[in-house]
Amino acid sequence: MLIETLFKEDNEACLMLPAKEYQCVRYESLKADKYGYVKVEKNQYSTPPRFASTKVLVRNSYNQIDILTDDHQLVVSHSRQYGENQNSMKWQPYLTCQTPYGT
Repeated sequence: MLIETLFKEDNEACLMLPAKEYQCVRYESLKADKYGYVKVEKNQYSTPPRFASTKVLVRNSYNQIDILTDDHQLVVSHSRQYGENQNSMKWQPYLTCQTPYGT
């Protein structure tokens, strides 16, 4: 059989792709420790200080860990850590923009 014929048969057997994009993610409600870290699969990810010792919503995908508010607003995003006992820290929520000497 010709490759061209086999290709046409394969194309006819294919299904249409869905019109809407599908996000392959898992949502978890996790409690941050007193330092503001949440533990996702043996690794720790930082949250802003105001979320220490509170529950946060975590969106877990193959390459990214997102910390969300209760109404699904993004708070901080981390690249997913592979391995065990690794920490991912985002310092931006801890920093404030102040002008020198209060001017």
